[in-house]
Amino acid sequence: MKLFSNRWLIAIFALASVAYLIGLFIDILEVDACQYANISMEMLHNQNFLQVYHRGTDYLDKPPLLFWLSSFSYYLFGISNFSFRLPSFLFTLLGFYSTYRLAGSLYNKKVGIISVLLLATSQAYFLFNHDVRTDTILTGSVIFALWQLSEFLNRNKFINLLLGFVGIGLAMLAKGPIGIMVPIFAFAPDFIYRRKWKSFLKWEWLAGIAVLLVMLLPMSIGLYQQYGVYGLRFYFWIQSFGRITGENVWNNDPDPFFLYHSFLWAFLPWSLLAVYAVFDRIKTIVVEIKNKLPRTEIFTICGIILAFASLSRSHYQLPHYIFVLFPLFAVITAGTIEKMLVSRPKALKLFINAQLVVFCGLGLFSLYLFGILFPGLHPGIWAVWAILFTTALVVFFKSKLDISRLIVPSALTIIAINIVLNSYLYPYLLTFQGGTTAAKLIKDKNIPVSHIYFYDYSDLSVELYSHKNFSSLDQKMIGDSVASGKNVWLYTDEKGYSKLLSSMKPVHIYAFDDFPVSTLTTEFINPRTRKSTLSKLYLIEM
Repeated sequence: MKLFSNRWLIAIFALASVAYLIGLFIDILEVDACQYANISMEMLHNQNFLQVYHRGTDYLDKPPLLFWLSSFSYYLFGISNFSFRLPSFLFTLLGFYSTYRLAGSLYNKKVGIISVLLLATSQAYFLFNHDVRTDTILTGSVIFALWQLSEFLNRNKFINLLLGFVGIGLAMLAKGPIGIMVPIFAFAPDFIYRRKWKSFLKWEWLAGIAVLLVMLLPMSIGLYQQYGVYGLRFYFWIQSFGRITGENVWNNDPDPFFLYHSFLWAFLPWSLLAVYAVFDRIKTIVVEIKNKLPRTEIFTICGIILAFASLSRSHYQLPHYIFVLFPLFAVITAGTIEKMLVSRPKALKLFINAQLVVFCGLGLFSLYLFGILFPGLHPGIWAVWAILFTTALVVFFKSKLDISRLIVPSALTIIAINIVLNSYLYPYLLTFQGGTTAAKLIKDKNIPVSHIYFYDYSDLSVELYSHKNFSSLDQKMIGDSVASGKNVWLYTDEKGYSKLLSSMKPVHIYAFDDFPVSTLTTEFINPRTRKSTLSKLYLIEM
């Protein structure tokens, strides 16, 4: 298989890096990412790393690894957007390298390169490297574990086993039992399928489990000290498996195919290729069984199918739950692309034309998004978008290499879109995140944060960007403070604002537009109705 030139590889990875790096510096979205950044800040201030607190109260939801790493990054570089995201981005780089090495060992170096290219230019990866959740660290850790365990099974090197379980430990510290379930879903069926029964009985697994227990010990001690046995049960069972059994109260009543259609947009622009790759891999397995052919590995496809099916049974689902599987999707998709290039000319021609539709559709959609729905894009950024999209069209229609026509135009288009998203659209949307705007005014006006309190309202982003957790005051406490001559600033919403004005006279009032920009609505997206969707937040001096 002939790969496109090194110049294209360098160009694609360099341009993708530009999009990623811009995303590291934009403001943090509410709710989840902003909450995690706040918890990390509070952990640094309290210097308490075994127990996790949010606004001084117990926090029992996510494991502590993201908070540990982000608080350490805060310590090194100061509290900032970049320092919060940096640890997760480093795990993304680890995931890229692990995917390359895993695909290279299963296929060849060229397939490894393609798999990383697909992964690095998938929409999900651009998204969860700026809207940071625990899944970014989880995904990098899981694919690292799968690579190392695969190396151990092929070469029987003890160091690979230990590193594999270090990866599992990091994954479990990032998001819980899903960190070990994906490797189990991957390798157990593979042992059965290839009749490698002795693989189940390797004594080295005991050493790996010992490594895993040591890694989980600090977190487990903290959970027990903070919550007793319930903390351990919550972490190891209720938070993950309880979403299937119903023991966990979280339930957003997802439709049965929620994660499936989430995958279609999240793995763009490679979704169609990935779906074909999954069914092609299943077909290969059936042929191997039917014709009694030598049985090839199935841990990649089983890791995808079994984990996907299990996550789809959860009573509470969000799109990023399946991002942990995207490195495996990238590996099998890259392997299938190699097959098409070598021996499937009809399928190759079909998907080259399909990718034309995909990247042109994305280009037209982005033109509508940035030109009509959210106008105001700087001409220089428009020029970047236009150059990349034009180059994509030229490559498609002028290149003589099928691999270039299949991959390069789609990669350039999704990169162009995300450069614009990260440099323009997300910063613009965040002007409607009232707490972030309020915190900037607090800094510009040199308002002492020690004089600011919440009133009948609380806000994550104003605390994060003020670098302080605010206390709440009720009306009597406000009256007492004013009567004693103390200068008090109150942060509240429209309801609290009306209550205050009905009984007290403010000195200064600052108002901020607010909208939950992480959950966009059609009314907000429409520029004609956007203003009607906005609410107000207030900073009031009494």
